[in-house]
Amino acid sequence: ITFYTKEHPKVNTLLGNLYTLNPILTNNTIHSIQLKTFNIQLTKCFHLDRRTGNLYTTILAETMLDSEKICIQNKNSKIFIKQQFNEVSIKQLCTINLLVTINNRLIISIIIQIEDINDNSPQFLDNNIQTVYINESSLPELTKIPIKPAYDADFNGYNKLYYYLNYISNHETSLINSMHTNDNPFRLIDTLKVNDTNDMYSLQLILIKPLDYEIQSKYTLNLTVCDNQLDRMYTLHMDIIHCTSKLINIHVNNVNDELPWFEQTNYSIIIYETLPIDSEILKVTAYDNDSEPYNRIHYRLIPSYDMIISNVKDLFRINLTTGVISLGKTILKPGIYKLLIEAYDEYLLTSTSIIDNIQHIDNKSSSSPPSPVVHHRHHHQYSQNIAHVYIHVLDVNNHAPIIEIQHTQDTLLYYANDYYNHTKLLLLKLYETIPLNTSIVYFKITDEDELHNAKINYEYYPIIEFINSSLCTSIKLKYYHNHSYVYDINIPENIPLNSYIIQIIAKDYDISK
Repeated sequence: ITFYTKEHPKVNTLLGNLYTLNPILTNNTIHSIQLKTFNIQLTKCFHLDRRTGNLYTTILAETMLDSEKICIQNKNSKIFIKQQFNEVSIKQLCTINLLVTINNRLIISIIIQIEDINDNSPQFLDNNIQTVYINESSLPELTKIPIKPAYDADFNGYNKLYYYLNYISNHETSLINSMHTNDNPFRLIDTLKVNDTNDMYSLQLILIKPLDYEIQSKYTLNLTVCDNQLDRMYTLHMDIIHCTSKLINIHVNNVNDELPWFEQTNYSIIIYETLPIDSEILKVTAYDNDSEPYNRIHYRLIPSYDMIISNVKDLFRINLTTGVISLGKTILKPGIYKLLIEAYDEYLLTSTSIIDNIQHIDNKSSSSPPSPVVHHRHHHQYSQNIAHVYIHVLDVNNHAPIIEIQHTQDTLLYYANDYYNHTKLLLLKLYETIPLNTSIVYFKITDEDELHNAKINYEYYPIIEFINSSLCTSIKLKYYHNHSYVYDINIPENIPLNSYIIQIIAKDYDISK
């Protein structure tokens, strides 16, 4: 004999009548009746009325007749498959076998089939909190994060789970209204897997938007699982629905994915060639949108190709961390010096790309800089970590003219030596028979300065002569500067007052002067 009931029945729930199912059994023929089972505790869940033959549930049945506990791991259960049209329904019933002994002679087998009800809530097995770490450089649509699914102990379709994912922002939103928010960079995909024990779900979070640690370093998601759909119209007709939620904390790992960049990519400054060594010329500044420690910027100075072949590549230097450009050597020649300044961080070295291409930089086509390493997330900023510096060195009148002397065949160079203030003392030996207007010496005068500073003016300066100097014992030139003369003259003692000592004559041989 088979009776049906739902789990957790109320006390005194009538399961069926034993006498009506068997005409042999009547109240007159039964002297003794006993209800037995292999599980003594389950026997206490039922009460058989000997007078009427009705089988009732006791107060213990409300708690003990639990299909999930009785049919643990699907033992003592039967699965019924019913196909109607194109739909297949699977129903699982948990059974209890009872034995009824009548008059200690007749044994009747009673099968109690317990139908499962939706009395269990879905449960997460990881304490309702899951922490996930993901790199900010992860690729959208290709990055998948496994999520531990929930479990529902119910049968008969009540263990079919529906998952809902919503993003928790600073302002509170309801579950249904936040299901379609655009702030959530993740999408939930659940795949049903049917096995021998229960329906299981494979859950994955799919990254659908690029992440940026500098913008947001943590996402908090609320994963809700229900044993029925959370549809507004559908839930109005539901008798009962169970939902459980858990938090998913997603931490974004900082990755060195930003390239340093110059807000100003062209610098120009004017200096003089007499600038002292170690003097600061200018400071370049780059920025890095990364967070610590990937935003520590270093600077590298790359001379132009012309500076390399002219052996002045070390003329300027740059401070590795401050970006201050200073003079490294004495400037030998005015002109325009072109430099490239590369900004990089400690973890992103692009030196090989720059140095390998430096030989292609030409003075005539310097407007096209070499391309550094292109970062995968910032193609549009591929040249922003390179700055162009133009240093204009102006000439200063700091070189005296250089005098080169070449005598003629009619003269003999007797003595030539550098004198005071970049002048030359020249002594020539001439023959007394040399004709008038004969060229006796040639002067070649050059100046290493440039432009107007290289313009040379030359003339004869007045010559000092001493005459009528019989009283002088010695006359000696002591100092000469800028055509001013200081002499030491020695005279004897006891010369009478107002005595005539010496006469000075200055002569200028320039024409018309």
